[in-house]
Amino acid sequence: MLIHLNDQCAEPKADPSNTIMQSDESDDVSLTELLQWCAQKGIQAGGVRVASSDGCGRFLQATERFDPEQLILMVPAEAILAEGVGESNYQASHWMLGVAHRLLEEDCLKEASAFAPYVRLLFEGEPHGFGAMAALPGCVGSLARARETLRSSQVAELLSAMPDSSPERAVRALHTVDTRTVYSHSARVRALVPFFDFANHCAYPNARWTMGSDRVLRLHSTKLIDIGEEVTISYDNISNGRLLVTYGFVLNGNGPHRRVDLDIVSVQSKDLEEAALDQKRPVQLEVLEDGCLRRRAALLPLANAFRAANAANADVLLAEHLLQQAMEERRQWEETHPRLQDSRFLVLSAMTIEVLGHFVGKLKDWMEDPTKTSLMVALGPRAEIHSDSIDQLGPDVWVGNQPPAQRGFVALGVPIGHPEFIACHLQARLAAEAELLEELPRLPDLQAAWLLLLFCAAPRAQHILRTVPPSQCFEYSTGHDAAIWDTLLALLGEQRPCPHLAEARRLAFLPGRLGGLGLTSAELLSPAAYWAGWTDALGTLRPRVPDIAAACGRELLHEGDPHAPCIRELVAAAARLDAAGWATRPAWAQLLAAHPVPSPPLQESEPSLWRHGWQHPAALAVTTSFREQEVFPPMTPATRALVRSQSGPAAGAWLTAIPTEPATTLAPHLMAIALRRRLRLPLPLTTARCGQVPNTHGCGRLVDPLGDHLAACPRTGALARRGHLMEQAWIKICREAVGPEGRVVPQQWLNRTTAPGVPPEDRRRLDLVVHGATALGVALCCDVTVVSPLTSTGRPLPRAATHDGTALQLARARKHRRYPELLRAGGHRFLVLGAELGGRWDQECHDLVRTLLAVRAQREPAAIRAAAISGWRRRWWAVLACALQRATASTLLGGVWLAPAQTTGTAHFGSRAGLG
Repeated sequence: MLIHLNDQCAEPKADPSNTIMQSDESDDVSLTELLQWCAQKGIQAGGVRVASSDGCGRFLQATERFDPEQLILMVPAEAILAEGVGESNYQASHWMLGVAHRLLEEDCLKEASAFAPYVRLLFEGEPHGFGAMAALPGCVGSLARARETLRSSQVAELLSAMPDSSPERAVRALHTVDTRTVYSHSARVRALVPFFDFANHCAYPNARWTMGSDRVLRLHSTKLIDIGEEVTISYDNISNGRLLVTYGFVLNGNGPHRRVDLDIVSVQSKDLEEAALDQKRPVQLEVLEDGCLRRRAALLPLANAFRAANAANADVLLAEHLLQQAMEERRQWEETHPRLQDSRFLVLSAMTIEVLGHFVGKLKDWMEDPTKTSLMVALGPRAEIHSDSIDQLGPDVWVGNQPPAQRGFVALGVPIGHPEFIACHLQARLAAEAELLEELPRLPDLQAAWLLLLFCAAPRAQHILRTVPPSQCFEYSTGHDAAIWDTLLALLGEQRPCPHLAEARRLAFLPGRLGGLGLTSAELLSPAAYWAGWTDALGTLRPRVPDIAAACGRELLHEGDPHAPCIRELVAAAARLDAAGWATRPAWAQLLAAHPVPSPPLQESEPSLWRHGWQHPAALAVTTSFREQEVFPPMTPATRALVRSQSGPAAGAWLTAIPTEPATTLAPHLMAIALRRRLRLPLPLTTARCGQVPNTHGCGRLVDPLGDHLAACPRTGALARRGHLMEQAWIKICREAVGPEGRVVPQQWLNRTTAPGVPPEDRRRLDLVVHGATALGVALCCDVTVVSPLTSTGRPLPRAATHDGTALQLARARKHRRYPELLRAGGHRFLVLGAELGGRWDQECHDLVRTLLAVRAQREPAAIRAAAISGWRRRWWAVLACALQRATASTLLGGVWLAPAQTTGTAHFGSRAGLG
């Protein structure tokens, strides 16, 4: 049962007890041994047992009642038999061979195999042959013949790789793999799953399975399952003919299996063949039960060929060709039907004759209709509207009688309907999102790929999170987060197992102001987004649909559980926010009042924190609680100190910097170091000991893989040099702010300032002095410093692990002791422009940027002044943050000290000599 899955696993709503699995076949030794082995492996299936019947063999039967979305079965990763985990280096030419080879490896180990009871039971069944199926007409016969040919070549390949095995065992292994393998996109694994594979296929199943990146398979109920009822799943959404060839069975009754795969061979006319040189292979159509085509697009190449040869009568010629082919295949099935003995073939034959009869009738009706519409339209489902029967509205209008997976519709991007329909829509959305994620690692520039991941890929979940209840989009949220994380690892080239990955993943989904990368975590923010979506909508509902708004208000203010499911989800989301410690969450009465409480003003916008309405404060409360309760506790003091060092306003400005100029561009190797250091992943360092880089100094101490020693060692000389890059960045933005009316003097002698009591022979210098930035003409005497919250031994400074900005406070005190004259009264003001290596900025840095923005805004027209301030703020912080990351990365690399290339104009970097 090859089943494709595109999302991650959901957390169980109820945890079944891990008891010994039950069976009604107490005399079956192999089955009893398997159930005991499953219990030892930690498979949790306390509410189901393995039953059997003459009609369908073994199956899973519920021994207790399961409510919808309740956990039925959980199989840990250690119990699954996955491809590519064996001892050999076998390179399979097809995925089936990889799993089959692993199965044969375990089979050859006999009782020494860790999966011996499971493997023994897998080889008991007799594989269904393709010989009788190959004699059937149409697509079923051709598919069986192709499978038979493929099976022979696969057996030969397996035996060449495993000469100790036998052809019979290889055939059984391939049959087992073909009919029992599951595939999870999130876990990127194909595997055989014990106990779970007793679940049978059903056209309308009552359970669904998930497997996330942890490779734990979970089986959840999708509807109410009573005691004694069979637990079923869907193997695949395919026709009865494909079910027969692949799994060896067919289904009676209604369902998606009642359709026929019809091969339409290429045209025979010479003129048409010349007009359709690219259309030589048969076109395969899916004919539905009512004679319509499931995917009419498959017919387009053939229709284009007829149109190219005879545009006027193209539809008529195509209809005649389809009618001829369909009647011929129907005739073959009618001739074969009396000779069939196998009951499966008889069911398939009767269904095929009936469906093809409907298709033939539809084509004849169209050809006899004098008012012909387009053939493509006629072959699609048509809704014949009759007021006396809602069933006749058609699937495009009325979906209430459709299977659960089709029972819904999408309005403005929001899936509405049955939970299975919503789940299918969200799975398709994950698949669509994966197209962009697969392209990002192929981009040649890491900064560009990162920005696309941050701004385009990660926030794509926002609309779903605000409109779909958290319980219904949980699997989508976890799948979205897993795909984003996997893409980030691919960008960083991280493929090997690393003990830091769990910690790094939590950091990646924190906002930049909290020390993370700022990626949107759909799983973490789902309750906040759903609550904010409702809260923001209440103000719109009240004036437009007051009755609905009043009904929602009564539900929210009513004591007890709300009646409406969506309101229950809303109340649950609010409870999650309260549990996260959001003390200022407005009460429902405040939000439903005639003049509701407004959302607080936005302080700082980030991609992961939706900037509109109430979602920003709600998401900030959730992520702050997550950092304090989940991220910080397992961390070492040194890591906590560094996370605090990379927190605060504008600390992650380099993460959102657009590389439109050299000052906001990070080369790929510098970008990789900056991202890795922020995640506390091992760095690609150039030396094993401090000071081993040519033309550098050092203490000779072993260098740690996280770069903590190199970032703080005072004997390398790098601590002073990295300040030069920050000095140039500050000079750049100060000159852009004061313009030609002001002046920025780099490397100003202290004895040439207005500081009192400085002797003429004093050789102290200030990094820069800014004139013309204040209303009263006060000179800003600035000293730039970059500090680390860790010592060269990797230990945090006192209080650095528990208090923000500890290293900056120590640096400011040190600078005040160095320049006591500047603290005295005079026509100047002393500013310590301090920054911690992680990105935290001293308060005086923020004060200076605000001062410079006020000066720069005066030269802009009043109408665009606010927009200009916003743009300059983003740009200047991007310049400063990129310079800081460039300086930090250069410190860790141990010798590259290059400022961005010089460009024309005074607003850009120049050489150090030219800045004087």
